[in-house]
Amino acid sequence: MRERFGRGSTIMYAQEAGELWTAMSAHEKKPYFDRARLALQEYKRLREEYCNTYNITWPRQPASALSLFGRERKMRVQEAYSLWEQLSEAERQPYVDKRNALSEEYRVRKLEYALHLQKDTLNNVVPKKGEAKLLAVQKRAKKVRLSREHEQVVDAGHIEVPTYDTSSAWKIFRLERKLSVTQASAEWRRMTAEEKKVPVSRRMRDEESATSS
Repeated sequence: MRERFGRGSTIMYAQEAGELWTAMSAHEKKPYFDRARLALQEYKRLREEYCNTYNITWPRQPASALSLFGRERKMRVQEAYSLWEQLSEAERQPYVDKRNALSEEYRVRKLEYALHLQKDTLNNVVPKKGEAKLLAVQKRAKKVRLSREHEQVVDAGHIEVPTYDTSSAWKIFRLERKLSVTQASAEWRRMTAEEKKVPVSRRMRDEESATSS
């Protein structure tokens, strides 16, 4: 699609591209499958290299108190569950406490991951004046998750991850009109080529200004 249509809105060309792809033979499709496979391999290599370099990995959710109990005794799930049911609240409490501690660590690791911080550097984040540290970090992490446009964090462990704006003319049109994806798609299909030039021109200007800066 990129070779034939460039980087325009995929919605504009999806139907025609689908028809062309269906009409192609397996031999004609093979080069694209090969390139896609190589691109995926390169992506995995770069991702692993990035994570190893900056010690950044997605934190794993902690096990439950029951799972911790079973692992300690090297039991199967059903066996551990049967014995767990016979324990008193006092006997279960050490495993509950351990689970709570792991949950707290997991919460911290998720915030560090969302802010692209190295492990154990969350406490070095400088909060805004008058804000509690955790509240400031949570706000920043939320912004990262929603828009990927996070604020500058004054910390030696902070890592800037390069981003690429993939906004299409159709996306600009949808955001300006504040429409849902379904509504924007239906209205976009009804528009003439002349009407669609407005967001296309705006996108080109944005790209030119970004390049010049």
